[in-house]
Amino acid sequence: MKRLLGVFMIVCILFSLSGCGKKTSAIDSQSNKIPQVDQNNNPEKSISDQKVSKATSVSQEKVKKIEFEEIVPEVPTVNGYIFSNGMGSFNYNGKYGYIGEDGKVKIEPKYHYGMTFNENYAIVDKADDRALFIIDKQGNEIPLSTDYEFNYDYGLNKFVDGVAFIRVPMRKTANNKGALAAIDTTGKEIFRIEGLVRFAGMVKGNYMFNGLIYDKSWKKISEFPFPNFNEFGYKLVNYQDGLICARKEVNGSLLYGIIDTEGKTVIDFKFEELKVPSDGMIAFKKYGKWGFIDYTGKVVIEPTYDEAYAFSNGLCQVKIANKFGFIDSQNKMVIAPTYNDILSKTDDYFKFNDDGIALVSITPVILIDKTGQAITLNGGLLTFNWKESILSLVNSDKKTRVYKLKK
Repeated sequence: MKRLLGVFMIVCILFSLSGCGKKTSAIDSQSNKIPQVDQNNNPEKSISDQKVSKATSVSQEKVKKIEFEEIVPEVPTVNGYIFSNGMGSFNYNGKYGYIGEDGKVKIEPKYHYGMTFNENYAIVDKADDRALFIIDKQGNEIPLSTDYEFNYDYGLNKFVDGVAFIRVPMRKTANNKGALAAIDTTGKEIFRIEGLVRFAGMVKGNYMFNGLIYDKSWKKISEFPFPNFNEFGYKLVNYQDGLICARKEVNGSLLYGIIDTEGKTVIDFKFEELKVPSDGMIAFKKYGKWGFIDYTGKVVIEPTYDEAYAFSNGLCQVKIANKFGFIDSQNKMVIAPTYNDILSKTDDYFKFNDDGIALVSITPVILIDKTGQAITLNGGLLTFNWKESILSLVNSDKKTRVYKLKK
């Protein structure tokens, strides 16, 4: 009997050490719950008090904690700092200058307006005579032709692959039609397109304008049969991956379809609405609900959502019962619908960027990673560089701070 009792006690000890009989504590059980956005969240907490919560059941040991470093700008501004390419433009007493990511002033505020840096250059409008210059990060200036006019369209005046597009006003052209000039980083004009042309962006490495596509040798490789997108009932909506979401009238109804860069119909005009083609998927609306088709037009996710947006880095924001969550391409709800309707106001902010970060709330400022892990930052949002994961916020003391993702 004593021998049996001894064996029983040893078994109990081993069972206890294995943890099999361990009860889940309140803390353990809460760590895997999907966090609700607290609308009464106290914005007074400092950056050192950032709350990191779990939104999925991913092991805490395997998930890198989201961390942002605080940058204290040398010059205060109430309008925020728009960071890009390591430099932040700011307005101080009506003049624009630039700070670095260390918060120090790199270029004194002396410009009437300054675009963000891209590829180490920016185009600025000088305050005294409205003359235009290209500047580098050291503040060296290259004067531009007086034929050019500053345009506040964010698709212009910014270098991409060493080229920026800048407006030539009608009064500066012989035919009085205006033009769009392409310049390099030395200020040299390398190409000009006549007319009120707008640069729409890059499509498969080529330059796309409204109705025209040029390759990098400035050879016209495509022209739409409806160059103004208003003829024949067409209206350009958006494009990506070389596909264009367009709308036209069909039997008295405005319907959406997909065309390619030559204007050929790829997916028939039969949808109530379409969103940006992205990641091989296109959100479509049918009978008031949203689902997804692939690039051939095949339905891959049935229309069941109240709202749906574009896929980005494998996940897409969807709306159910006035709350937003994120699904993957297999229609698996990766991050449960928790966040509020404000997400629908901006396309870019609330998608996952290449850092795997998405902004899901502006008041308070909440960001999440692709596991749903969340962080709350102190203050109200002023600016957000989605691509580079840099934000500027105004705190309760009315001072602006900049937060950059630690990578």
